[in-house]
Amino acid sequence: MTETTERRFIVEPGGTLTGTLEVPGDKSISHRAVMLGAIAEGETAVSGFLDGDDAMATLAALRALGVVIEGPEQGRLRIQGVGLSGLREASGRWIWAIRAPPCACLLACSPVNPSRAD
Repeated sequence: MTETTERRFIVEPGGTLTGTLEVPGDKSISHRAVMLGAIAEGETAVSGFLDGDDAMATLAALRALGVVIEGPEQGRLRIQGVGLSGLREASGRWIWAIRAPPCACLLACSPVNPSRAD
């Protein structure tokens, strides 16, 4: 027979932890924050924006559709939302968003006419 040894652990609170945690930017959340800010009414402030190529393509596409966006500067943006119906035609310019799938969805819903060659 094997002998079983019982062990007991007593856990007590260790005190208070305080501080600030800053999480690095996320590509998917950055795209969504910018797109939602663009179709919101009024100003949206975004912090923690990840300014990679894909997210910057989304910014360029939204700017071409008439959205005023300040930044990015140290991961921060200010977006002047145009509302659900406020996106305008991109003045005869193509908007390239091949590398930014969430932006491609935006283009499908925008007034841009992809059948027109510029």
